[in-house]
Amino acid sequence: MYLKNIDVMSDKLVIRYVRVSTFEQTTDKYKKEDDEKNGIHTIEEKISGYKVGLFEREKGKLIKQMILEGRVKEIICYSVDRISRSVKDLTEIISFLHKNNVCLVIENLGVRSLVEKDVNGVIEFVETPTINFLIYLQGCFAELNYWERREKQALGISKAKERGVYKQNDKVRGKEKMENWINKPKIQKAIKFLRENPSMKNCDVAKLCDLHYHSVRKVRKLVGIEKMEQTQGEDYVKGLKEQPIVSAFELTELVGD
Repeated sequence: MYLKNIDVMSDKLVIRYVRVSTFEQTTDKYKKEDDEKNGIHTIEEKISGYKVGLFEREKGKLIKQMILEGRVKEIICYSVDRISRSVKDLTEIISFLHKNNVCLVIENLGVRSLVEKDVNGVIEFVETPTINFLIYLQGCFAELNYWERREKQALGISKAKERGVYKQNDKVRGKEKMENWINKPKIQKAIKFLRENPSMKNCDVAKLCDLHYHSVRKVRKLVGIEKMEQTQGEDYVKGLKEQPIVSAFELTELVGD
């Protein structure tokens, strides 16, 4: 059991952590309009909840650093699976939070991992077995749900292959998807950045264009812009400054080759 003096937890940040798995998903349903007015800071990211642990994610590392600096008192999330879909990871996260005087609030359960308690006339924050059980139980269901979906997906693919209708590598579908992807403003912006700055690191381009660095690496490969040393990059740029941003049609031709 962790005992928390109420004074220790005052005058610190309350963070709402919002996560979805893919860039196509929206985060609106996990936010609240009055958060800013209530002094709640929203941190969101789009990444797998099972494959990547909370404190291994880009925004998760930021949260961990803020916690270690003693700047956070609460982390709010809609449900446990927004934090993690791995029970092992969830256990380590809660232990870390409590050791650093941070309360985890799960909105859809209506619970707090630390609650106020009068101990000999002193208000302290303590963790309760019942509440932690509810949190861990939801975490178990979240992990179970993840593996059930993976099994169903694998079974569906297997059946499709048996019927000869599995078309993962179908070029027509690939071109259609690629055309939509390449026309996104962020991707076009990344292409322009890479053409003008071929020596720039993928992670730097990703930050400037609000993309994952894997997407930047994919752009490099598709349009043929490899990483270069600074001197090589300057020579390369001279011949590319006037080139237009790649179009979906041009990319289709590149991929087709």
